[in-house]
Amino acid sequence: MVFTSPLVLWALTLISLPIAIHLFQFRRYKKLYFSDVSLLKEVRSTSQTKNQLKHWIILLSRILFVGLLVTAFAEPMIPSINRTEANSRVSIYLDNSFSMQASEGSGNLLQHALQAGYDISNSFPRQTRFQLITNDFSAQEKRFTDADEFIALLDEVGATAQHRTLAELTSFQQQSIIGNHEKVKTFLLSDFNRVLDSSKISWDTLNELSIMPFSAGIPANVSIDSVWLRTPITQLGTEQVLNIRIRNHSLVPVQNLSVQVVIEGEALGTLILDLPAKMNLDTSMVFLPSAGGFIKGEVFLEDYPVSFDNNYFFNVFVTEVIEVVEIVGPDIVSKTPFQRLFDGNSFRYQRFSQDEIKQQLIEEAQVLILNEPTALSTGLTALVAEKLATGGNVLLVLPQNATKAFKTTLNEAFAIDVRDEDTTQLSVNRINGNHFLFDNVFDSPLINANLPHSNFHQTMASNQRGESILTLFNGESLLWTKRISNGNIFVVTSPLRDGFTDFHRHALFVPAMFNIAAHAGIGKPLAHKVNAKLIITNSRIEEARMQRLDDSTSFIPGLSHNGILLGEKMIQPGHYAFISGDSIMEVFSFNFDRNESEIDPPSISEIETYFADRQIAVKVYDETDEDLSLEVTEANIGTQLWPIFALLALMVLILETVLLKLFSK
Repeated sequence: MVFTSPLVLWALTLISLPIAIHLFQFRRYKKLYFSDVSLLKEVRSTSQTKNQLKHWIILLSRILFVGLLVTAFAEPMIPSINRTEANSRVSIYLDNSFSMQASEGSGNLLQHALQAGYDISNSFPRQTRFQLITNDFSAQEKRFTDADEFIALLDEVGATAQHRTLAELTSFQQQSIIGNHEKVKTFLLSDFNRVLDSSKISWDTLNELSIMPFSAGIPANVSIDSVWLRTPITQLGTEQVLNIRIRNHSLVPVQNLSVQVVIEGEALGTLILDLPAKMNLDTSMVFLPSAGGFIKGEVFLEDYPVSFDNNYFFNVFVTEVIEVVEIVGPDIVSKTPFQRLFDGNSFRYQRFSQDEIKQQLIEEAQVLILNEPTALSTGLTALVAEKLATGGNVLLVLPQNATKAFKTTLNEAFAIDVRDEDTTQLSVNRINGNHFLFDNVFDSPLINANLPHSNFHQTMASNQRGESILTLFNGESLLWTKRISNGNIFVVTSPLRDGFTDFHRHALFVPAMFNIAAHAGIGKPLAHKVNAKLIITNSRIEEARMQRLDDSTSFIPGLSHNGILLGEKMIQPGHYAFISGDSIMEVFSFNFDRNESEIDPPSISEIETYFADRQIAVKVYDETDEDLSLEVTEANIGTQLWPIFALLALMVLILETVLLKLFSK
C-alpha cells in the first residue's frame, strides 16, 4: 500500500488530543460527607474498574477515528502494475469526425467521448501532463498541458470534416514526443469507423495503449452522394439533365424520402424516393438554362442525426457559344462539312491553314479539328497535347497521302499507329452504340439500315489501345477514338470528301460531331471538397479574394501555375466567388467529403484482432461503464483505499456515539 498524499500523515499527531483528554481528567469533583463510608469503599472499588474499562474503550475508538480519518485523507492505494508516476504524460485522441454524430441514448457519440475524456483526466494525479489530439491536427495539439488547460481544450472540441486513419494519428503523436524518452499512456476514444487501415503503424511498444470503442448500434444514414451533368459543357437554351445519386447507408429500407432541388433560389422540383437498404439510387431532373454564366444550385434532404451530408451545393457554368477551330491541310480549298455544320449561333467557328499557328485561338477552343494535315510541326503537336491535357476534344481527319514522317510524328506524339492505304469499297456494318457519340441517338436497333461507306481509308494497327466507333465490314475503323490524358482524340480514317466516303453527308455525321463538341473539355467541376488543396482554373489573379456568397466570410488564397491554392485551409460548405476588385471571375461550390457518410464501424473483436496482428497490446474500456473514472484509476494508478478508510472512520464514530449513550445509563 502506498499513499498519494503522504504529507497528510503528519496529522496523525492529532491522536495525542484524545489521549491527553483521557490522561488528565479535567472534571471537578464535589465532596460529600458521610458518617459511614465502609460501604462506599466497596462500591467505589467496583465502579472504578468499570469506569476505567469504559474510558479505555472510548479512548481506543477516538484514536481509531482520528487514525482512520487521517489515513483516508492521505489517499492510500494498492498500486497498479502499470502505475503512472507523478509528472508522467497521458495522450488522449478524441475522434471528432462526422461519424461520431451518430446518436446513442441521451446524446451522440461525440458527447459521450467528451465525457469519457473528462473522466479519464480526473483519474490521474494533478501533476500529470495531458495531450489532446483531435482530427484537426493543429499545432497546439502537439503540446502537453496541465489538467485545467486540457479540460478547457475539451470544451472547445466540435465535429469536423477531417478524417484520420490510425497510421496518420500515430505518426502525428510520434512527432510530438520525439526526443523525449518518458513513457506516454495513450487513450483512443473513437467509433473506429474507417480508422483501422492497412498502413504500417509506427508504435513504441513501451508506451501503453488503451482504447474505448463507441457504438451507436445499427448504423443509419442517408446522404446525397454526388451530383453531375450528362455533358461536361452546358449551353444556353439547351435542355440539361442533372443527375443525383442518393445513398442509403442503413440496414433498413427508407421510404418516402423527400429530395428537393433549388436553382438560383427557386425550387426546381421535389423527388419522393424509396431507397433499398445499403444501396445507391440514381435519379435526375431536367432544367433549361435561361442565362449565361454561373448558375448556383443546391440539393438537400432531411435525415438525422448525421446531417453533414444532407446538402450538396453545386454550380453550373452556362456557355453561350462553343469555340470550334479547324486547321486545314493544303488539299482543302473549299468549304468543309465542319464549316457548314458549326456555322450557327451556338458555335463560334474559325478556320486557318496548317502553316499558320494561331496559339490563342487553339487554346480557347473546346473542339480542335485537324482536317487532312500533311505535317505536324513541333509547335502544333505541343498545342494538341496541351488541348488534350486540359480536357479538349481533338478530331483528326487523316489525309489521302499520309507521309512516313507524318505517321512517325503521330505515333511518337500520341501513340497512334497508322499503317497502309486500303481502296476497297466497304460499308459500315457495326456502330458502337455504347459510346457517348451515339448515346440516346437511336430509338430502336438498326436493322438493314443504310450506313456510311468508304472507297478509301487508312488502316490502323490492331494491337494499339483505342476503340472503334464506326467499323467497316473488314473490321477496320472508319471512326476511331482514344483517350489521351483528360481529353479524347477522334480519328476519321478517310478524307471527308466526295469520292472517298459519304460519312460527311450521312445522318450519323451530325449527332457524332455535335456530341464531340458537347463533350469537349473537362468542364468546370460542379463542386469541390472543403478540404481540397488545389482548384484547377485559369483565373489566377494576384490579390483576388475568395468570398462566400451568403455571408461576409472571405480570404485571399494562394496561386499556382495551374490554379488556386487552398492549402490546409478547411472552409465551410457553400458557394464562393473568386473576386478581383468588383468583378466575379469564377464561382466555386464546396461540400463536405462523403467518406464519413458510410457508418460501419468494426466490432470490438475486430479491433482487438487488428492490434493483435500487429503485436500491439491494448486494454479495452467499455464506454457504457458508469464508473469509468474508477476503472481507469484502478488500471493505471491503483486500487483506491481511501473510501474504505473513510467508511471505517464513520463506523467507528457511530460506534463511539452508541457506546457513550450506553455508558451514560
